[in-house]
Amino acid sequence: MDVLSLMLVLVVMVIVYRWFSRTDQNLPPCPVRPLPVVGHLLSLDKDPREQYKRWRQQCGDIFSLYLGEKLMVVLNGYDVIYEALVTRGDEFSDRPRMFVHEASGSSYTDKGFAFLSGNPWRENRGTSMRLLKQLGMGRNIMAEKIQEEVSSYLTALSHLQGQPTDIRYLTYASVSNVTCSLIFGHRFDYDDVEFQRLLSLMRDVMSNVQMNSLLNFVPLLKFVPGDFLMTRNTTFALREIIKFVKSYVDKHKESTYKHNSEASENFITAYFKDRDFKLKTEVVSDMDDQNLIKTCSELFFGGTETVAQTIAWCVLCIVNYPDVQEKIHREIKEQIGALRMPNIQDKTRLPYLVAVINETVRLSSILPFAVPRSCSTDTEISGYKIPKGSYICPNLSSVLHDEKIWGDNVMTFHPERFLEHDGRLKKIEEFVPFSLGPRNCLGVSQAKMELFLFLSAMFQRFEFRSHDPSRKPSMVSVPGFTSSTLPFKVIVTSRNI
Repeated sequence: MDVLSLMLVLVVMVIVYRWFSRTDQNLPPCPVRPLPVVGHLLSLDKDPREQYKRWRQQCGDIFSLYLGEKLMVVLNGYDVIYEALVTRGDEFSDRPRMFVHEASGSSYTDKGFAFLSGNPWRENRGTSMRLLKQLGMGRNIMAEKIQEEVSSYLTALSHLQGQPTDIRYLTYASVSNVTCSLIFGHRFDYDDVEFQRLLSLMRDVMSNVQMNSLLNFVPLLKFVPGDFLMTRNTTFALREIIKFVKSYVDKHKESTYKHNSEASENFITAYFKDRDFKLKTEVVSDMDDQNLIKTCSELFFGGTETVAQTIAWCVLCIVNYPDVQEKIHREIKEQIGALRMPNIQDKTRLPYLVAVINETVRLSSILPFAVPRSCSTDTEISGYKIPKGSYICPNLSSVLHDEKIWGDNVMTFHPERFLEHDGRLKKIEEFVPFSLGPRNCLGVSQAKMELFLFLSAMFQRFEFRSHDPSRKPSMVSVPGFTSSTLPFKVIVTSRNI
C-alpha cells in the first residue's frame, strides 16, 4: 500500500472513530439516524421546508442535524426562536464559517458586518447603521429619493404597452438603483450594460449559495475536480462585484482627497468623513478601504434581493387573486385619488394595501431560514445542551406558516389576517420575516418604506393580469437561500386615471 492510500485509510479511521465516540447526551434529538462521515447530508430534500415541518412534528421545536461532522441545531416556532435570538441574543449572535464570505478574497475575510462575529461585527454594524441613518434611512428624506426611482420604474412599465413581460429583471434593476443611489450617489439606466452585468453576477451568487453551502460542512469537497458545487462561479461573481464596488470607492476617494471636491452625500463619502474624524480625534477604529468595500458589497446584496423578490411575489399574488387587486385600487382611489403619487405619509390611510404587503411577505417567506448563526459559548435552550460553535438555523418559515398563529389554510393568500374587524391594521407579534434580536435585518425600515412606495404607485397606476387568461401563473417557489418565484409573464395595463 502506497503512502497516499495509507494516509487516506488513517483519515477515514479517525473520522469514523470520532463519529462513534461522540457523547450526545442531552443534545436535541435527531429525526433520523446520521450516517458516519456524511451525517444527514444524504437525508436532506432539495427544499427542506416541508421536511423540517415533518421533523418538527416528530421531534419538537428543536432538533439536531449532522452535516458532515458539524452539528446544526434547527430552531422552530416563535417561542424558541425568540428565546434564542432575543432573550439569549448575545449567545446566539456569532456567525459560522461561510464559503460565500470567504470567496470574496483573503483581503475581505475579516471585513464588513454581515458575516463577522464579536466586537468586529458590533463595531462595523454600528458604524453602518449610524451612517445610514445620517443619510436619511427610514426618514422622509429617503422616501423622496425612493419616489424618484419609482417614477422611473413606472415610466418603464408604461413603455411595455401591454406586451406580456416578465417584469422581474426591471423590478430588480429599479430596486437595486435605490441602493446604488444610497451607496454610490449614482443610479444606472436600466439598459446600462455594466449595470446589467452586475445584476446578473448578483443573481448568480444568490442562485448558487445553497449549493455552495455544502463546503461549509465538508471543506474537502473543494478539491473535487470540476465545479459541480458552482463554487468557482460564485467566487468569480463575488470578486467581480468587489472590483466594481472598489472602482467607485477609488473614484470618490480621488475626488475627495486629490481634487478636494465636494462629492455628493452618499455612504462612501459619509464613511470617509467618519473615518477622518476618528483619525483626527485619535479614536481607535477598524475603518479602512477594504472594510468600506466589503460593507458596500453587503449592503448592495441586502438592499436589492429581498425587496425585489417581495415585489415580484406581490404581483404574482394579486394576479392570482384579482379581487384583491381591485380592493387595493379602490382603497387608493378613495383615500388618495389619481392626481398625485402616494407618499410615505399615506401609509396609515391604506391599511388594506399594507395588509396585502404583509401577507405577501408572510406567505413567500423570502428568507426561510434567516442567515445562519453560531453559538459563542456552551449553552442550553429549552432544556437541551447546545455546544459552543454549533451551527444554528432559525426556521422563520415555521413561524410565518404556523397554523396555530395564522389559522387554517395557512398557505392561502389572505390579507385579512392582518386586519381587525373594523379594517384597522392588526399588529401581530409573531410576524418576524426580518428575523429577531441584535442580528435582525439592518435595513428593515428601508425595506418597508420601499415596498410601500413601489407597490402603492404600481397599483394606483396599473392593472396587472396574467398573459394567459386560461391559466394563472404558478405560486410554487424556487427553493434556495431566498425563495424566489418561478418565471412568469404579466400584461401591464395603464388605468384610466
